[in-house]
Amino acid sequence: MSGKIVKVSGPLVVATGLADANMSDVVRVGPQRLIGEILTMKGDSASSQVYEETSGLGPGAEVVTTGAPMSVELGPGMIEGIYDGIQRPLEKMYDVRASGNPSSWQGPVWICVNYFVFRGLLRYGYTEDARELAEKTVLLLGRDYERFGALHEYYMPDNGEPILNKGFQNWNLLVLNMAAWLDGKETVNEF
Repeated sequence: MSGKIVKVSGPLVVATGLADANMSDVVRVGPQRLIGEILTMKGDSASSQVYEETSGLGPGAEVVTTGAPMSVELGPGMIEGIYDGIQRPLEKMYDVRASGNPSSWQGPVWICVNYFVFRGLLRYGYTEDARELAEKTVLLLGRDYERFGALHEYYMPDNGEPILNKGFQNWNLLVLNMAAWLDGKETVNEF
């Protein structure tokens, strides 16, 4: 089913002619087939958030619903690659050497994210993948501490080099829970 854009305001795209679409359907927008998601429905009008740059879109461009909600694959495949927010694989999300100061959350290895993935892998029965992630995270922080006598806030994804904020002690301490689990010791499950 398809409709036509009647309004574009930043990432918000309003289209009519989508009476049979549903809230949360994934839509493909415009000739570039940008990915979006229907947020609200009112009659045959759908308001969608587009997850990509909308410049160049305007009234009359086509919006096609896939008839399915947004979904991503979870589990072991996530460890082997780097993805954007809608699970498109990226070779490299950024090059810290180009900017000298990467934007937060755009690619560096953050220990809190490693820990959340580790817990999810355990919860859903991917024990070997959880073990691999825990071992790599413990080694990463161990190497950092041996070299610099302190931990950093985040690390390069391709080589593990520390990036910024030497002496960062906050969520990096979650690695102690990973180490305890690897040693078969009791872990803290709630903080």
